[in-house]
Amino acid sequence: MLVPAGQRRKLYHLYKNVKSDQNGKFVFNGIAPGEYEAFVWKDIEYAQWEAPDFLEPLELDAVKVSAEDYGHKLIELRLTQASMH
Repeated sequence: MLVPAGQRRKLYHLYKNVKSDQNGKFVFNGIAPGEYEAFVWKDIEYAQWEAPDFLEPLELDAVKVSAEDYGHKLIELRLTQASMH
């Protein structure tokens, strides 16, 4: 899940949710420029991530991402005990 950082956190249209393939690889497309945090978790209810108290304990494991126009980034996310909801 890619979540906008800071004051853009409540702009839910900027959130991007994807599932990884059988090898754990994923691609986010159509990301608006700006700062984001990338999260990973296993089996949660749809839109549960919109609750601030859900993301808060996972923020230590989030990967900070700066998206640019037509940019490409390679990030690595790890499923932690906290993210295995």
